[in-house]
Amino acid sequence: MTVATKVLSTVYPVAAGAGAALGARAVLEMARRVVLGKNETPSDRDGGGTALVWTILSWVVSVGFGIYAGKSVVAKSAAIQPAQS
Repeated sequence: MTVATKVLSTVYPVAAGAGAALGARAVLEMARRVVLGKNETPSDRDGGGTALVWTILSWVVSVGFGIYAGKSVVAKSAAIQPAQS
């Protein structure tokens, strides 16, 4: 295994996980705006506890999805092995 292969096998899952987490976060924020019907920030709502719970929950879901996506990339890349000569 070359150095470039090792670097790529480390970078791809991390990049895929980060991209998936940020994408999930954007979808959750868009859904929140659709439900609220306006572009207010969580801190503008009544009750700071609700905003805090929303923020924590949205980040936990996003990071969880990112980790799942990163592991999925690792599993798919492990199934494809280069030909031995």
